[in-house]
Amino acid sequence: MRTPSAVAALLVGQFAWVIGCPIALGQLRQPEPDKAESLGQHERMADRRRSSPAVGSLATCFADGTSDVVIETFRHASARFNNNSRWGPTSYTPAGSAFGQPLTISYSIIPDGTQVSGFNGEPDAPSNLRAVLAGIYGSESAWLAHVHSAFNRWGQVCGVKYVYEPNDDGAEFAGALGVPGVRGDCRIGGHRIDGNGNALAYNFYPEPGDSGFGGDMVIDTSDNFFNNLAGNSVLLRNVLGHEHGHGLGMNHVCPIQGSRLMEPIIATNFDGPRQDEVRQAQYLYGDLFEPNDDALHAADLGVLSECLPLAIGDQSVVSPLNPTALNSIPFCSPASLGAFGDVDFFFFTIETPRRVDIRVSPAGHPYDNSTQGCAEQASCCSGEIDDSEQQWDLAFDLIGPDATTVVATANGTPLGGGEFANDVLLTAPGTYFLRVRGSALRFGSQMYSLEITPRPAALLAEVLDGRDLALPPGPSVAIDIRCDPGMEHLDLGQSRLFLRRSAAGDFVPVPLNPKPDGDFRAVLFDVPCGALLNYYVELKGSGGTTVRLPCASIYSPHVGTRTEVLKDDFEIDRGWMVGADTATSGNWVRAIPVGTQAQPTHDHSLVGTRCFVTGNGPPGEAPGGNDVDGGYTQLVSPLLNLAAFSDVEVSYWRWFSNSTSSGAYVDTAQFDVNASNTSPFFWRRAETIGPGSATDTDVNGGWRFHSFRFSSIPVVPSATTRLRYYVIDGLEPSIVEGAIDDVTVVGLSCNSANTCVGDLDSSHTVDDSDFVLFVGAYNELLCPLAPFDSPCPGDFNLDHQVDDADFLFFVAAYDRLVCP
Repeated sequence: MRTPSAVAALLVGQFAWVIGCPIALGQLRQPEPDKAESLGQHERMADRRRSSPAVGSLATCFADGTSDVVIETFRHASARFNNNSRWGPTSYTPAGSAFGQPLTISYSIIPDGTQVSGFNGEPDAPSNLRAVLAGIYGSESAWLAHVHSAFNRWGQVCGVKYVYEPNDDGAEFAGALGVPGVRGDCRIGGHRIDGNGNALAYNFYPEPGDSGFGGDMVIDTSDNFFNNLAGNSVLLRNVLGHEHGHGLGMNHVCPIQGSRLMEPIIATNFDGPRQDEVRQAQYLYGDLFEPNDDALHAADLGVLSECLPLAIGDQSVVSPLNPTALNSIPFCSPASLGAFGDVDFFFFTIETPRRVDIRVSPAGHPYDNSTQGCAEQASCCSGEIDDSEQQWDLAFDLIGPDATTVVATANGTPLGGGEFANDVLLTAPGTYFLRVRGSALRFGSQMYSLEITPRPAALLAEVLDGRDLALPPGPSVAIDIRCDPGMEHLDLGQSRLFLRRSAAGDFVPVPLNPKPDGDFRAVLFDVPCGALLNYYVELKGSGGTTVRLPCASIYSPHVGTRTEVLKDDFEIDRGWMVGADTATSGNWVRAIPVGTQAQPTHDHSLVGTRCFVTGNGPPGEAPGGNDVDGGYTQLVSPLLNLAAFSDVEVSYWRWFSNSTSSGAYVDTAQFDVNASNTSPFFWRRAETIGPGSATDTDVNGGWRFHSFRFSSIPVVPSATTRLRYYVIDGLEPSIVEGAIDDVTVVGLSCNSANTCVGDLDSSHTVDDSDFVLFVGAYNELLCPLAPFDSPCPGDFNLDHQVDDADFLFFVAAYDRLVCP
């Protein structure tokens, strides 16, 4: 049996207790017990603990309002970032791991009836945790999902990997090693500790000397604290997460401000570990990229394109699975330098020579690093300020494809500042390495972010006049491009527009010519209304840089006019209809969204507050309280008369979450976007989102933009056209939320125009009468008094003069006679 000295209480010492506390969600509080009765009970518990020959020190945390006398009975805590012990061997990592390196920990739930000693001074009693939680949640799968969530949240922010062990043989509690297929390394049970309020749970610290005996947890099953399911049961999950923090080797932290998971008093105004706990877990077990201490084990950042940077270390949100504000972790990063001497290697690939900017910046903030022991703030002191942004003086090296040659180094910024290497020329395609290093000046890990950005400043270019969206039809159509030199000048002889006239056709180069105003022009010939055109622009810099517009994509402009039919930010009611629905909850509603773990906290519009969301519960309600359940809900647009248009373009911002429960990514949860041109409506699907996966950003919350054209479905625009946004969830365990905002409908139509080069009299043939008109213009040479962009008969290449170049175009058209 494990000796009592192995137990860790929720403050620090050999025991760790969690005590009832003020609740940020709705400001709920535990009923305050009678102080005299509480004092006597806890003195007896402390005496019982001290009666053991190997008691060690106790640490207890308490409900708000507990007297200092009671607090002093159990007081013992430490400054933040103060370790107790670290795991050695585990059942899945039998050799253990070095300090600051990852390992795997399994966890299991002991069977009800397994005897649990009163390690905390409470009476010995068998575990009844499974039965109590089943009574609260209705099923084992429901409460077990929250247990998984608490452990998985730790796994999302540090190097520990978790394995749920569904078996537990009921061996002696707090004294049996984890064995795969038999029992977990961390075992969880529960019985009565002290009733409502005060102690909620306690946990053993890891014990490297006995090959992984540590980490076991006891929950107070007599405390009605756990009946509160607000915030998707954040109370239970934060108690579990706090206790496992002790199970990882963390002590309590002060002062008590409701801002950190490992404070003695549990807070519920956030979800899971905060920056302090993440940083300490990474110090003990490495960050998400370990082991990456040399080039051979470097972490892959991917391919650096010309369009987007490669980056890690979003300093506000660590986990993509928890995108809402409740789960954000300010000043945090998944990357850090841990134990003294740590270095981190990353690698990325380029396919062409490229200039890059590199930045490595510390992540952190000033904080109060005081200890417990003052007769204020529940016996927590204050005023000892530290700064987690100033633990290491960072530096980095960019290393070439041979993994040896240093291409660039940055180490010139003082402690607390970011390091930069700007305009670094990578001369050859291949794999490059980034080594992040530094000097550890204080005790603790240093979180950091890094970003490798392709330099767009070699040439600053854009397509003008909306010609990337729409083009006028005509025999000659100009696309103007503005190109301002940055680090380089435009090499006009090597720069081109590339055009194709069908999806199956080849891209053909079109030359760029300078205009008097300093811009550049490409001219497209014979552009009929409704033509399908794709193009991109490739600009060469004098230093060898290539800039592409659009980056890694193509323009597909509509040939004709664009007419905005609908632009709806949902700030007012424009006639959208909800239903008929089969969902039992979570039906569409136009409202100011009330954020949950699955639903947005705000609309998308820059100005305004409303959008359509699937259900909208009161603040603090569990995410599953008003989500889509039991069927579908549909949002249908007002009737749109689109009969005058040859095509229609629809764009919108959508939100979809199918990731925040035990039923994540189930096949029955989807978000469909449809259009119909008939009445009654027969819907054609334009987009389907879901069920998705953990790496699919479309299903993990967040506002996402999408657009489609009717011709791609296909739907022919009509006078009886509607749009539909349809969300379905047929399984109760899943939490499904959707939202829609900023819907825009644009009609695309054609204007009549001469669409044949050389057909100057609009007879649809190029004949002698056109020749007479052309000669008249040719003899004038310059287009008289006409602005540069005004039509000029015979000026086919739009260079403001009718000359030999235009004559060649006319001869080619004259030879065809009939306009194509």
